[in-house]
Amino acid sequence: MSRGVGIWLMLAGLLKLADLGSFSEALQNYQYLPTWSIQSLTTFVPSLELVVGFRLFFADTTASRLWATLLFGSFSLLLARAWSLHLPLTCGCFGSATVWLHRQPLGLELHFLLVLAVTIGLVRKLQSPARHGDRPTQKPQIF
Repeated sequence: MSRGVGIWLMLAGLLKLADLGSFSEALQNYQYLPTWSIQSLTTFVPSLELVVGFRLFFADTTASRLWATLLFGSFSLLLARAWSLHLPLTCGCFGSATVWLHRQPLGLELHFLLVLAVTIGLVRKLQSPARHGDRPTQKPQIF
């Protein structure tokens, strides 16, 4: 699962960086974030997605899973809020491909359910024992 989420995040980050104007507009359409934060988030979020995606794909650690969970969880809450307010928006996840996806019947709803499922999967994986490069936490032995 982590490698798939890593690819998803790297692709999303690259597509956002390729069209920062569209992503900035998508952030504004949520009508929740302070206007002073939009410009910083427009470059920070895709950059963070690239780094976290890279880490998930090449070195699946608890830290990378936690960052991915924070990204997906905060996005899920933001999208749920916008959806509950019936705001006309696209999520901005994959640049112009997002517009096409959300024009499909139930496109936004299916996208939201997929993001929610990934978020739940990441939370469950955070609760599982350490794997793939995580160092188990052990008390140092004195003797």
